[in-house]
Amino acid sequence: MQFTDAVTVAGTRRTEDGYLVAEARCVRTGIPVYAGDEVGKPELKTVRVYRGPDHVFAGASLQSFSHAPVTVNHPKDMVTAETWKDLAVGEVSTAAKKDGEWIMLPLIL
Repeated sequence: MQFTDAVTVAGTRRTEDGYLVAEARCVRTGIPVYAGDEVGKPELKTVRVYRGPDHVFAGASLQSFSHAPVTVNHPKDMVTAETWKDLAVGEVSTAAKKDGEWIMLPLIL
C-alpha cells in the first residue's frame, strides 16, 4: 500500500553535477483521507487511515525510506527494479528524521 500526504519541499539546491537536492516533509501522523482506490479499497469513495506516532516514527519505519524511489504522483503499481527507469525521478537519501508530526526526507532528484 502506498501512503503519502501533501509534500512540503524546502532547502533546495543544485549539485555540481546538476542534481536537485531538497528536504521534503512527506509523511505525518494523524488521520489523512485517501481515495479508496489509493489504498486498495476501490469500492469506497474515501478511506480514513489512522497513523499514530508509535508507528510513523518507529525506527524500522524511518529506515524503510532510505533509498526509496521518488515518483511523480502514485504509480498504479509499486516501483520495482524493472519499472524504476520508467517511474522514478529520484530517490530518498538516508537519514529520515522526525520534524514535529512529520517525517523529513532528504531527496535527490
